[in-house]
Amino acid sequence: MSYLVDSYPEMVIESMVGVAIINNTLGMIFTFACNDFIAAAGTENTYIIIGAMQFFCVLLSIPLLIWGKRIRKWTTPSYRRFLEIRDGLNQNPATLARSIRATLYVAAAPTRLSRIL
Repeated sequence: MSYLVDSYPEMVIESMVGVAIINNTLGMIFTFACNDFIAAAGTENTYIIIGAMQFFCVLLSIPLLIWGKRIRKWTTPSYRRFLEIRDGLNQNPATLARSIRATLYVAAAPTRLSRIL
């Protein structure tokens, strides 16, 4: 979470929502799956496997340490485009409407919505 806040400060609310969804989804999965898993594998094996999964998740931070700056530079145009669409920065209303229509058209191209706009 702190990485998201430091890297993309204008998207704090969106990143908090994303992290909360992922956190709650994983909590729900573990709530419903661990009971059967503990019954089948035993308590000791379950804790070993969960510890290994946690260690794997910690190892995923190493690529961010190595290539984090490059990843942030690579995502800068998308980040700025998101802010322009969300906040309407540096655009007059006509340009903003065209940009929103283009974004909706790309996102919903095969649906009827793209023909309406």
